[in-house]
Amino acid sequence: MVTCCPVILASSWASRGSLAPRRIASSRRRGQESDIAHPSSRETLSDVGAIYSLIQPICDLKRVAQPPHAYHRSETRTAVTAVYLARRTTPVPVAPDPHAAFGPYAHPHRLVTTEWLSANIGAPGLKIVESNEDILLYDIGHVPGAIKINWRGDLNDQVTRDYIDGTRFTELMRSKGIERDDTVVIYGDRGNAQAAHTLWLFTLFGHEDVRLLDGGRDAWISEARETTFDTPYVGVSDYPTVRRDDATARAFREDVLAHLGKPILDVRSPKEYSGELVPEPLNPEDAALRGGHIPTALNIPWTAASTADGRFRSRTELDEVYAALPARDDVVVYSRVGERSSHTWFVLTYLLGHQRVRNYDGSWTEWGNSVRMPIAKGDEPGEAPTTSTRRGRGK
Repeated sequence: MVTCCPVILASSWASRGSLAPRRIASSRRRGQESDIAHPSSRETLSDVGAIYSLIQPICDLKRVAQPPHAYHRSETRTAVTAVYLARRTTPVPVAPDPHAAFGPYAHPHRLVTTEWLSANIGAPGLKIVESNEDILLYDIGHVPGAIKINWRGDLNDQVTRDYIDGTRFTELMRSKGIERDDTVVIYGDRGNAQAAHTLWLFTLFGHEDVRLLDGGRDAWISEARETTFDTPYVGVSDYPTVRRDDATARAFREDVLAHLGKPILDVRSPKEYSGELVPEPLNPEDAALRGGHIPTALNIPWTAASTADGRFRSRTELDEVYAALPARDDVVVYSRVGERSSHTWFVLTYLLGHQRVRNYDGSWTEWGNSVRMPIAKGDEPGEAPTTSTRRGRGK
């Protein structure tokens, strides 16, 4: 009967204006979009006998399921069951990263460092998600305990060409072993653009505690931190059915049309913004027939928010980069398909504390392919079309 313990341990542990020219210029030279427990944690827990305290109630439950024995009194079964259920259902808050550099940000708890994540691998209530642009990277090594979410395949409905609905998101969370009250830390490749996009989607579904690994996968790998090929075993969670909120942080084409003349931020590269370059995407459905930008939109490339190693700039530097966008403004951000703009959405919302930022995820792929939608070309924002011009679109 004791042989149940190692097996249960594995599953239990696993389920657990002024655009700062110098900085923007440097960002323009960078690219466009395009065993579960950590060994050190396991050793420490073993020293204090914590593993035994975690699994004994479960093993006791296993014994309860066996034929009657003098040991198995009803009061013992009741007590063990109560302890076990309490440990499964009581939320375990995960402390924020106290890193001093995060202090000046509006919501510093939304970021974690590689040091913090390494020290917290296997912590109860913490789930780690890898979400990359290159979906094959996970298989050649990932953070121990991390699960993979394919931002395009898992979160998009290929039939409606929209994001999955609440029912399917719930199914996804259950299959990944993520509970509603879990702290989810997300990281990815290539500057964390896709990771930020996945985080933004978690926000649409109301998952409260979602954090981003500063520097992403590249920072973790460059520091030679531990990686694994193992896919963690996760049980099925009881994530509740949720609904997607499209009103708070998401903008649609007609919302953007009504927003012309108000703060709109194009976070693509300068050549994409001017219309000089219309990149050929890896996925044909992401292609745009026209080049240029949405009239009145400013151009601040998403890479302006980060240093060369992909980590976010300081609060002072970010205030300078986004000086043309007062925090009280209602801002719409866009890119080509809403990935890079999710990164800027994160910066404006959680690091600078803007009151309302909406990500236009249809972005240039939708706008540039739409008949009679106004566009501007060149390095200047351009002017909003007149009311009569807008009415003419329907003729």
